[in-house]
Amino acid sequence: MSLFDLKIWSVEGEIFAGRASLLKLKAVDGELEILTGHIPYINALSAGKIEFVKEDGNKMVLQADSGFVKVEKNNHVYVFIQTPICVG
Repeated sequence: MSLFDLKIWSVEGEIFAGRASLLKLKAVDGELEILTGHIPYINALSAGKIEFVKEDGNKMVLQADSGFVKVEKNNHVYVFIQTPICVG
């Protein structure tokens, strides 16, 4: 299983920092799925679910109203969101 470094922050502080194998979220131009080796990318997020699979295989789900995602070429992914709600 290939992993990437994922950091998720809200205005209140850090929500998650660790390794993940998959990240799904809703960008302003549609659904987005990020895996290890994704091209460098930045985009605004729409209201919706943010799902990710942690290194231990557990799936986490957050609900966010807006934000943005940045993917760097060195397998680092950053997500910044407003008003997060943990739903699972």
